[in-house]
Amino acid sequence: SGEVTMNTRSGKRVIVDHRRTAIRRHSGAIKGYLCVDIDLTIRKKQEQYSHRSQRLESIGTLASGIAHDLNNVLTPILMGANLLSSDRAPTNPQPLLNTMVASAQRGAALIQKLLSFAGGVRGDQAPVRISQIIRETRGLLEHTLLKSVEIQTKVAENGSVVLGDSTELVQILMNLSINACDAMPDGGVLTIEAESIVLNGNASQIHPHAEPGAYLLLSVSDTGMGMSHEVLDRIFTPFYTTKEIGKGTGLGLATVQGIVKSYGGFITVYSEVGRGSKFSIYLPAAPDLEAFASSASTTTIESGRGYCILLVDDEEAILSMSGSVLEAAGYRVLMASDGMSAISKYREYHHQVSAVLLDMMMPGLSGLQTMDALFEINPQIKIISCSGLRTVKRETEVMERGAAAFLSKPYTDSQLLETLTQTLTTHPR
Repeated sequence: SGEVTMNTRSGKRVIVDHRRTAIRRHSGAIKGYLCVDIDLTIRKKQEQYSHRSQRLESIGTLASGIAHDLNNVLTPILMGANLLSSDRAPTNPQPLLNTMVASAQRGAALIQKLLSFAGGVRGDQAPVRISQIIRETRGLLEHTLLKSVEIQTKVAENGSVVLGDSTELVQILMNLSINACDAMPDGGVLTIEAESIVLNGNASQIHPHAEPGAYLLLSVSDTGMGMSHEVLDRIFTPFYTTKEIGKGTGLGLATVQGIVKSYGGFITVYSEVGRGSKFSIYLPAAPDLEAFASSASTTTIESGRGYCILLVDDEEAILSMSGSVLEAAGYRVLMASDGMSAISKYREYHHQVSAVLLDMMMPGLSGLQTMDALFEINPQIKIISCSGLRTVKRETEVMERGAAAFLSKPYTDSQLLETLTQTLTTHPR
């Protein structure tokens, strides 16, 4: 029994629901079978059309939400740049510059949000004390949420430690908290709690993917409208949203789930219509921060000391800005806008070049192909690979090819200089 594909006498392929029942003699022996086939072909085609329509609707929802958020990011940057270049520029431009930097960081976080829900995007992992994350999130929420929403936090000052990326953990709490606020248009109470727990052998009763062990239980609850069973069934579906068009991307909860899964954790949700909702996030606990103190290290950014760096990127703005940053730090800089010119310049100046900063996504000769060609010229060359898409697969691939480091876009001047310092001092030329 079940759905099968069959051919009719005319050769037409159809999908049928095939059911078979044995016909037995009085003795119990099988005499034959009664088969009933129900043609599902039309129904299956209708389902395909329906799924296609849902995908188109999802793309529209995504485009509207991203456009709304991205326009809010770009507006202060554009206005600030115009103001600074005009005769109305303020005598102290630092507050304006701070706003522009913060807006650019919001844009980077938006792109990360878009990528994270799909899974496979890797953030920087480090031991993080959750009390610090909740304190930081509360500070952000106090400037974001409606004044009618009361924020309560319940966490021990020296609470649990998790191995993760602080930006992603704040993003989890912010996404859940903003959703909670949207569920309380007339005000209410938002509660963020954290506690250390241990799941025993009955862990699977909480969630099918739960494994016994020590966890950090992080919960976000509200006293809002709650959700129906129909909404609960779809809340983690990418692009699904109950918000107005243009008010959200439908990626918030999908992003949260993607991050939590990448940490080896899981999420449970409880909601009652008219009473509120509670999201419970279980993250594997890490050893205390002090356990990492002896292995932790910091990098002091040193001057370029005349090192020559070959920059390779097809984006002229990135080449120009990165080159200016490096020259200001005392480096000598060579530039190439594609793989072929990078190979040509390195072949000519390889005795001078100390490291190569190589973009992985370029037209023509790809970053990986360029890397392979450079290694053929000099197997000891130090290459820092760069990409705006930092996935586990991509980073693993370039590191296995011999890259000295991976620098994720967008990066700051400090991140660029720190990565170069680490590369040059760890593997001196």
